[in-house]
Amino acid sequence: MIIVLDTSFLLLPGLQRVDVFLILKQAFPNAELCTTQSVVKELSKIAMGNTKKSRAARIALTLIKQKNLKILASPKALTVDDSLIAVKPDVLATLDEELVKKALKNGVKTLQLHKNKVVLKP
Repeated sequence: MIIVLDTSFLLLPGLQRVDVFLILKQAFPNAELCTTQSVVKELSKIAMGNTKKSRAARIALTLIKQKNLKILASPKALTVDDSLIAVKPDVLATLDEELVKKALKNGVKTLQLHKNKVVLKP
């Protein structure tokens, strides 16, 4: 199973001190965790500032390297959200409600965290 993590999901460790990698490993021990080039690029832009979200983005970029997340190619002409759907993951991990709706419309299962518990849709 391939689980693709979006920007909002990768910001959680830095914003709320949630170990999303441990939670996902416990829930899906054989899953391959990935992200996309467009998400890495978006995190890099966010990381340039000096806000709490910028620090969270720097933490996310560090974790991507430390956890050896596979980085999938993103179609260049698409938005970040559309590129996440275009890579056709088995599951898309996101906190973005609009992205959840768009993913479900396109037949992509989504994963969210609610009180540090995994919620899989549909």
